[in-house]
Amino acid sequence: AGVTAVLRGCPELTALRLPRCGITDETLIEVGRRCPNLSELDVYYPTTRDGVTDRGVIAVAEGCPTLTSLGVMATKITDAAVLAVGRGCPRLEKLDVRQCEAVTAAAVAAIKQSCPRLVDVQHDTGTAS
Repeated sequence: AGVTAVLRGCPELTALRLPRCGITDETLIEVGRRCPNLSELDVYYPTTRDGVTDRGVIAVAEGCPTLTSLGVMATKITDAAVLAVGRGCPRLEKLDVRQCEAVTAAAVAAIKQSCPRLVDVQHDTGTAS
């Protein structure tokens, strides 16, 4: 409830970093709804049981077209979320999907094609530039 209240009061928010917090998909859905100017989002190592999944990241991808940096390390996302980010966030420059076991090298290669500014990708296969 705390983060959602902040989001309601800060529609011009450009950066949000919530590492090791109890963030959920519901929070990320609110981010997608309320933060169209967001350029940086870090939600790695969520502490909730359900954590962050495709549902939340896809909502961010659809609602935050100016995103340039996304850190979702150690979340439960899959290739579907990565591909949605590629479609919705063409300005993306940095992506961290380390320890996202369901994200494949194929999705990482695809997002690099979709986002020409993407120069820093962190994936468990190593750093891809």
